[in-house]
Amino acid sequence: MRHIRPETSHDRVFALLGFGDKSAPFADARAGFEFGSRNEAAPTLPNGIKEKMNPKLSTRMGWATRLHAYLLWVAIGHPSVLWLYLTGSIRYLLIGLGIPSGAARHVAAVRKEFETYSAQGQFKERWFDGNIVPWSTTFRPIFDRSAPVQILEIGSWEGRSSLFLLTYFAKGRLTAVDTWSGGDEYEYNATADLQDLESRFDGNTASGIDRLTKRKGLSLQVLPQLLDEQQRFDVIYVDGSHFSDDVLMDAIVAWRLLNQGGVIIFDDVLSPFYTRARANTAWALKTFMKYHTGEFKLLSAGYQIILQKSVTFTDEVATEVGELAGFQYDEVRG
Repeated sequence: MRHIRPETSHDRVFALLGFGDKSAPFADARAGFEFGSRNEAAPTLPNGIKEKMNPKLSTRMGWATRLHAYLLWVAIGHPSVLWLYLTGSIRYLLIGLGIPSGAARHVAAVRKEFETYSAQGQFKERWFDGNIVPWSTTFRPIFDRSAPVQILEIGSWEGRSSLFLLTYFAKGRLTAVDTWSGGDEYEYNATADLQDLESRFDGNTASGIDRLTKRKGLSLQVLPQLLDEQQRFDVIYVDGSHFSDDVLMDAIVAWRLLNQGGVIIFDDVLSPFYTRARANTAWALKTFMKYHTGEFKLLSAGYQIILQKSVTFTDEVATEVGELAGFQYDEVRG
């Protein structure tokens, strides 16, 4: 059962975006914001619309509806998400057109260098390339490209994002965490042999092998090990499992591994990989951001969410708690 709530300012936002009328074609998209039950499915297009479309268009429209539903849902409680999505989209478009010239030249130089190295590899997938502009413009005011930046990547696949990070940060060191055994969410079909995935990663990142450390295994096991080793990172890219429980675990431990002033990037935030809304990345990230409210600066929002850690706490056990525990122990002994 979905919880009924009174009209709020969010209702007016939905109305402006075309989600106000519950009889409207995109009424199901509005339902995506009201996650009253963990068993609710992710929003989809109404059947009436699907019947009038060809299958490919219907699939694309359904996917787009879910993406925007998740974006707006994440924006509840963090209005800057929507603002950054809109302004960022315009900014990245202008950079592609050469405006402003400084940022455009920076992106062009980074892209050219990256493409030189990537041409030496064997990449089947090019998903990452859409991140070159957002990442380059986000990193630019925060990091010097020649600084010895410590980088953690959770989920490396063929190594295209790994290669970019090693290229952008010429003296950076990258720790890559992956099983290199594929996953349930995407089928590896570059070759018939899944074992080839790791060898492709090795070959594709060969140009930065002296600055690369592989930690083979599940992030749920490897990240606590990094914490025990007291490792710390300046940039963390979270792109492993997209199941919400796994994402939340990765986010919590990664945040502890991130230096103050460091940047953490969450990928596929808007992707509806699972039919149950609560099982997707958006739910985990919204929960994480709520828990750490006031501890980060939101740098970019859209298909990826990029945060900068602004506050680091050193929490100690309250003196009163220790004294009370000692008093009770003495009483028991007496």
